[in-house]
Amino acid sequence: SWVALVKNKNKVEVSFVAIDKCVLSDADATGIGRCDAMLYTSNRLYLVELKKVRSGWKGDAIQQLIDTIDSIFHFHAEQLQSFQKRKAFVCNKRHPHFTQVDNELQARIYREYKFRIDVQAEVIILD
Repeated sequence: SWVALVKNKNKVEVSFVAIDKCVLSDADATGIGRCDAMLYTSNRLYLVELKKVRSGWKGDAIQQLIDTIDSIFHFHAEQLQSFQKRKAFVCNKRHPHFTQVDNELQARIYREYKFRIDVQAEVIILD
């Protein structure tokens, strides 16, 4: 069950792809972190990592997103270019409110991959 709420106020068509244990099984990606899911529209990409724990979750979740982003850049760079906006979300059922991501880390991820990262329980779909 999801621990995040997807808000799609403008009813934009969104596709969903389960990544962890679906697109990438444990055997296919040994030692490589991967996020739980990907949502996408015609020009936006959203990666989502879901957590349900009280402590030690934020760093691990962000690393799973970074590993997923890095894999996408290495194996699907051409397809990635079709997305004008890219955002990655860490969502935790136990900590549903927005949590600040270190500014230096946020800047580095944007510089390297053009992804923004948020830690919050709401994935907001924009058109």
